[in-house]
Amino acid sequence: MLRRLPIVFEILAALVLVGCGSENPGGHDVLGAGGLAAQIDPMGACCLADGTCVFTTAEDCGLQGGIYQGDEIACDPNPCELPPPPPPAEGACCFTDGTCLVLTAEDCGLQGGIYQGDEIACDPNPCAQPEQPEGCGHGYWKNHESEWEPTGYAPEDLVGGIFTIPADLDELADDTLADALAYAGGNGVIGAARILLRHAVAGLLNAAHPEVDYPRSVDEIVSAVNAALASGDRRTILACKEEVDQHNSRGCPLH
Repeated sequence: MLRRLPIVFEILAALVLVGCGSENPGGHDVLGAGGLAAQIDPMGACCLADGTCVFTTAEDCGLQGGIYQGDEIACDPNPCELPPPPPPAEGACCFTDGTCLVLTAEDCGLQGGIYQGDEIACDPNPCAQPEQPEGCGHGYWKNHESEWEPTGYAPEDLVGGIFTIPADLDELADDTLADALAYAGGNGVIGAARILLRHAVAGLLNAAHPEVDYPRSVDEIVSAVNAALASGDRRTILACKEEVDQHNSRGCPLH
């Protein structure tokens, strides 16, 4: 009569037979409880949206929103394509004229602006607004000679001592600034010159007064008027008058 092997050896023998006889072409076999073969899904590199690589199964990769690269594909070196870098941050960029543009800090600096910070909006406008230009008309200066003193000019100063009067208009050179403010105008070039000088004297006083934020300097006023008078052309002279008058009509702060 054959002697029976101990039970532990019988179990081991059965497990070996099951393991050797099973076929699992789609995965790896391991011995499970009770001698049954259990399958482990193959694993490989899984590329996630941020470019990171996770070594996992195809099913788990899909659950994470990744793209499975294939069985046994390693994560080192990383096979995943890195996403493009995020665009540079933008924010409000302020310019000296009070305008605001949404730009990157670099572009803001290149355009001469002052960057306010990332994600700062232009609406409402965070930029400091410049003071509005000011100017008093020739009528104001004609009737308020007491306000002339801060300008450094006096009503009795001569037109020819400030402006360059062409020879064909030399009769205007000896008129005073007060006379010029009272000019009525007239026909021809000399009439246009009188109209221009009436407004030019007001512009001169505006530019020179410390409490008037006038958009042009004394030198700019004198230069523009001299050039217009030198042209000898009535249309050119009157065009200069229109420009000066616009500046003189911006609102007088001295009232």
